[in-house]
Amino acid sequence: MIILIHDNTSVIKILSEESDVTNSIVGTPIAQAVFIVAEQFHDELIIWCCKEYEDYINLQSIELIFHHECMMISYSLNEEPYLTNNIGFINESIFVSVNKEKRYPTWLMSSDVGGIHASILNKIKKEFFSIKDFSFLLNAIAKICMPLGLFCYSDPAFLKENTPKLSKSNKTSTSTLFKFTKLFYKPIWSWLLFVCLVIYKRKCPALPFIRSFFFNKHRNIEIDLADLPIQSSRELLSGNPTVDVIIPTIGRKEYLYDVLKDLSVQTHLPKQVIVVEQNPDANTVSELDFLNSEEWPFKIFHHFINRTGACNARNLALSEVTSEWVFLADDDIRFDKYLLEESLNKLKQYGVEAVNLACLLPNESQTYFITSQTDIYGSGSSIFKGSISKSIKFDTALEHGFGEDKDFGMQIRNQGSDIVYLPDVKLTHLKASTGGFRKETLRAWGVESLTPKPSPTISVYNLKHFTNEQLLGYKLVLFLKYYKQQSIRNPFSYYKLFKEQWKISIKWAKYLING
Repeated sequence: MIILIHDNTSVIKILSEESDVTNSIVGTPIAQAVFIVAEQFHDELIIWCCKEYEDYINLQSIELIFHHECMMISYSLNEEPYLTNNIGFINESIFVSVNKEKRYPTWLMSSDVGGIHASILNKIKKEFFSIKDFSFLLNAIAKICMPLGLFCYSDPAFLKENTPKLSKSNKTSTSTLFKFTKLFYKPIWSWLLFVCLVIYKRKCPALPFIRSFFFNKHRNIEIDLADLPIQSSRELLSGNPTVDVIIPTIGRKEYLYDVLKDLSVQTHLPKQVIVVEQNPDANTVSELDFLNSEEWPFKIFHHFINRTGACNARNLALSEVTSEWVFLADDDIRFDKYLLEESLNKLKQYGVEAVNLACLLPNESQTYFITSQTDIYGSGSSIFKGSISKSIKFDTALEHGFGEDKDFGMQIRNQGSDIVYLPDVKLTHLKASTGGFRKETLRAWGVESLTPKPSPTISVYNLKHFTNEQLLGYKLVLFLKYYKQQSIRNPFSYYKLFKEQWKISIKWAKYLING
């Protein structure tokens, strides 16, 4: 491990047990120094730290933080990132709404303290060496390489407890924000950023906006991280890890039977399967006779309830989880006999506590093949550590709506666990035409004279997990999208209508959040 102490411009000190590290690097711009040192010491972890935090860096935690080599991790005590909160105007991703209290997946990097393995820097040197601004460099690397399989985090474990905040935060200028947007986003987002700053921040950054047009969009970067070996040092799995499977079901007897058959031939059998069967008719009985009439190589816990809703059903099942791992499954999926074994092997390899499996429709072609951090979450195609189920649950405010999957995923991330997409572990989602949970339900806001926009259940998620800038940026994009789809051509009249619909949506979202 080699630590470069810097003043945000140049290296001022080197801390290392390597006797060959020369002090000639002192005085070198920090943005170049990380590549120079990586080229000389290609098996080392390269750490950067601003001079104010030299005495506060938590050296004992670094080995645990970097439990495999394909990682880039940083941390800042400042609430606002280098690119400022205004980046939220053009990015609704979960990677922008960072939880500073926990280890959290994000490409928003800080120059305050952080690290990356030399093997990564040597892979990408050709593409990034020309960038002189160190903070800009770090964010550019993470933004480009995160979808390519580089695992990027904000992690408070980098610093000791009671570390003071820097007296002056390292935030970029509006000009640099526009430059970053032009280089790494589609052109339309520069326009939207400008409009958001004018409308919501009462600024008119005309000159930075115009200057950004003179930057060429970042060329297609050809970086392949697939050949970098990943084997986590974290010990999350026991020698024979147990798995509970949760399946909510309604009106899909034949499909559920096939799912149980697929589970019964797994090379790594589940310990128990928790089936929550729902039927709103209080005078009916269970139709799942095969649960008792056939022999199964695992325990089956069967609940028959008259209350419908996937959130309630999954929460009921989560309360009975006893295994080390949980497979959340839909009742209309199919998969091969290696699904659980391969998933557990990947969980061990990457040292993560939650994964999303590749879930494809019949005859759907797969388009993404990189194991990476994901901003999506599927509650019918995911596996996570059982202990997670003890601290979170599906938000019933989203029952019979949309967004409960995303919300549950955010709860997982906000407690410090990452979610990784596994493209090589696949299941097929049949999308059965019968049964299921997405039925028309009379909602409380049906009494309103205007239709809420967006749906209040979507606003529940947005209010819980968006930054203020993300929420306002979403509002502008929604306004523009709906303008093209409705009949009012006068933009002022349409805005008046939209504002009322938005107000109704937020009102009912807050009602749902407050129970």
